[in-house]
Amino acid sequence: MILLEKKRLEMHEDFAKCFGRTTDDLRLPAIALDWRVAHEVPYILPNHKDPANRFLAATAIAYDLILVTADPKLMQVPGLRVLANI
Repeated sequence: MILLEKKRLEMHEDFAKCFGRTTDDLRLPAIALDWRVAHEVPYILPNHKDPANRFLAATAIAYDLILVTADPKLMQVPGLRVLANI
């Protein structure tokens, strides 16, 4: 949503409808921000400008997920499995 607001992403349909349909179609689970994620956050890119990226990386590490990203800084995080979206 923030990328839409900053005009860094353009959508040709309503975001809420697209989001709801996508999560339903892909059966995406909600993942909690729990102690495992909180434990990882301080060790991930402490000087990174975007704290949301730190939480994304920490969540991926804590839950052993693959993070799809085009952010070169995130691609360098030790222990983070990444699928580069270049």
